[in-house]
Amino acid sequence: AALAPCVLERAAEGDPLAVDIVRSRSSLLADQVGHVAERLRFERPKLALIGGLFEHNEAYGKLFGEVVRSRLAVREIFVSRVPGALGAARLVDDGAGASLVSNTMPGPRISREISASLGGALTEERNPRSRFLERKSVAELVELFLSEERFVEQALRDRKEALVTVAEAVAAALSRGKRLFYVGAGTSGRLGALDASEIPPTFGVSADLVQAIMAGGSEAFFRSREGAEDDRGAGERSVLERGVSEGDIVCGITASGRTPFVLGALQQAASIGALPILLSCNPQRPAAPFVRCSIDLPTGPEIVAGST
Repeated sequence: AALAPCVLERAAEGDPLAVDIVRSRSSLLADQVGHVAERLRFERPKLALIGGLFEHNEAYGKLFGEVVRSRLAVREIFVSRVPGALGAARLVDDGAGASLVSNTMPGPRISREISASLGGALTEERNPRSRFLERKSVAELVELFLSEERFVEQALRDRKEALVTVAEAVAAALSRGKRLFYVGAGTSGRLGALDASEIPPTFGVSADLVQAIMAGGSEAFFRSREGAEDDRGAGERSVLERGVSEGDIVCGITASGRTPFVLGALQQAASIGALPILLSCNPQRPAAPFVRCSIDLPTGPEIVAGST
């Protein structure tokens, strides 16, 4: 956020890189606005722009408005001086009613248990050692990232027995001709895909041996698909559509240990006789009785919040 004024200033001067950054972020934000409007079934809504970025930079507000209108039919776009929380309360009070979420919003829902667990997830907490990143020099940032690695190493050592158990289970399954499927959403899913893609050239085996299942489909490998991770039913279907069978291994990767798409896939895997394994960074995750093996690494908060 501290760098935004500098980037906007350079963009106004015509700097190609700054212009590209501003346009790409405007496009991403516009996509999110469109997604919210679709899920709430808003037709030609009024769009209130909130925050200092819109209040103090008219050019950015105009650009963002143009991008939004290219994706969504809106009645009006204006800069609001009313806090967003108050606007949401007025939305409920003025017509949507108290049942806005339960009756109006279609698609997947997150259980109260999973939602409540977010507050206890170590991965969702703020890392006190990475405060004021924008004020640090490059040398200080490098030192910070290097020093944080010790927490990862310790977390792995703390879960050594679980790592051995899972590795032995996967090795045994592969030796019997079974397959390993990674399941994840966002960056977690991409990490699974990265490992799967390295198996054929490294070991000279078929690409079918280790596969990746991504929330939102193949498109989500390259572009974020908002809401895909919350669709538990899609996770269940993905296992069936991929042809997972009895004796296969399905390894769900989710930093918080609560991603509905991943949990749905693991539960479906268990029901057909595959071995469900959960890899998380949240020892306080919700219980998942259908998971046979788990590795819950106590890595603590991320350096960059939300970065997985």
